[in-house]
Amino acid sequence: KEMGHHSRCVSGTLPTMLSSRLSTVELDRLGISGTLPGGFIAAMAAPQKLSLRRLALSGTLPGAELAVAGLRNLQALQLDGNSQLSGTIAGYLLDAMRGGLERFELDDTFVSDTLPQELGRMGELEHFVLDDTRVSGTLPADVSGVRELEVLSMRSTHLSGTLPGFVHRLEQLQLRETRLSGTIPAALLN
Repeated sequence: KEMGHHSRCVSGTLPTMLSSRLSTVELDRLGISGTLPGGFIAAMAAPQKLSLRRLALSGTLPGAELAVAGLRNLQALQLDGNSQLSGTIAGYLLDAMRGGLERFELDDTFVSDTLPQELGRMGELEHFVLDDTRVSGTLPADVSGVRELEVLSMRSTHLSGTLPGFVHRLEQLQLRETRLSGTIPAALLN
C-alpha cells in the first residue's frame, strides 16, 4: 500500500501509471526528473498521500486527468521544490480533493495565476503553502471559512489586496515579500 524512498541513489523518470493498490507515495529528494504524468496519480484507487518533494520535475501540473480520479481521500499533496513545474491551481482540481485534503504544498514551483474561489471550500485544509511561486491576485474571501487552517505561507508571491481578517486564528502566517496591505489584527498582537 505504500511506496517510499529518500535516497539520491534512485534516479530516472516517473512511471506513467502506479499500482491501483498504492495509497501512499513518497519519493522525496531523489534523482528523479521529467514530467508528472497525469496517469501517475489517476491510476491509484484511493490515494491518501502524494509526496514528490525536491525532485527535478518539469512540465505542467496535471489537471483534468486528476480531477476525474478518486481524490476525495487525498490528505497530502506535496510537490514543493520542483522549480520547473508550472501551471495553475485549477478550481476543479481543488473540488476533486475537497473532503480530506490537509496539506497542499507547492512552494518553490513555477505555479502561477490567481487562487481559485474553490480554495474557500477546503474544509479540512490545515497547511496551504505557496512560497516562491508566481501566484498573483488576492486571497479569495471564502478562505476565511477554512476553519482547520493552521499554516498559511505565501512568501515571495505576487499576492495583493488587503490582509485577511482571519489571520488571528493561524499558528503560522508568512506573507513577507507580497503586495498585501492593511492593518494587523489586534488579536495577533496579544
